[in-house]
Parts: sequence; structure tokens; C-alpha cells
Amino acid sequence: MARSSRAAIDDARDICAAALGFDPHGIVFTSGGTESDNLAIHGACGAQGRAICPETEHHAVLYPVEANNGRLIKVTETGDLDLEHFESLLDLDLSVISVMLVNNESGRIIDLEPIADLRDRYAPQALLHTDAVQAVGKIPVNVKELDVDLLSISSHKLYGPKGIGALYIKDGVKIDSM
Repeated sequence: MARSSRAAIDDARDICAAALGFDPHGIVFTSGGTESDNLAIHGACGAQGRAICPETEHHAVLYPVEANNGRLIKVTETGDLDLEHFESLLDLDLSVISVMLVNNESGRIIDLEPIADLRDRYAPQALLHTDAVQAVGKIPVNVKELDVDLLSISSHKLYGPKGIGALYIKDGVKIDSM
């Protein structure tokens, strides 16, 4: 019975990896998108890290960011990140930046490229996390093209069962367990 369960999990890893463009060993299965977001942010921050996210993020991201010395990035009236404000929050003490790929209320697709570019320039140690729960299955999502370190998904948004999520963790990235 254990072998068949292991085979099913390995098959699920292979399917996720093929769909999102990463190595099958780079995934941790969770109980849903919220747990994946929490693991990404708390795990990246560890005991004393600091996190930032846009003020329009889902509560699954807002709450752990606030719990980790968080700051909120202002957004424009069109829903884009205020890149000047974002840049002012970047420093060498930052642990993780979390920006959803598709806004859960407006449906707006967020361009992660300028965010990754500013991170690389001013806070290269900070991990980039994206909550892709609303994106996967609706727009093309490839972790290598997005240049993210962490990516959260949830199966019920893909017509899968509720209570299953996953966190992609880029090869070489280390996060603490919760």
C-alpha cells in the first residue's frame, strides 16, 4: 500500500513539474494555497527575517508578511506596483518579496520582470515568491521564465480536489520548516 501511495505522489510531482517547468524534486505538497503561501513566507524569513508584499495581496500572504516585520508596497490606481515605493523598501535585510501573479479580485496579471530586476539590483539575497493560485491553468506559468524562487499553487483552482496545494522551491533555495 505504501508503494502505491509513493508512486501516486511521484506521478503528481512529475505532472506538476512538467506543467510548470521545473525539476520534480522542487515541490512540497501542502494542504492548499494558504499553507503554501505561509510556508514560503515564514520559511524564507526564519526567526528574524523581513518580508514585503503589495497592499492588494490575498490575506494568505498579507498575514504572514505582517507577522514577519512586513511592509506593504503601495499600488497605483490601476493595480500596478508603485515601483518607486517598492525600490525604497529594498535593502540587504529583506528576506522575501511576495507578489501574486494574478490578482484574485481584479484578475490583473502582474508583470514580475521589473520586480525581479529591482530585487536583483538592490536586494539580491531576498527570495521572490509568487502566489500563482489564480494563474495556473488560466495563463502560461513557467517558473524559469518567471525567475521566481518560490511559487504557490492550489489544486481546487485547477478542478482538482480541495485540500491540496503545493509550493515550488527553486533548486538551491533553503527555507525553514514551519
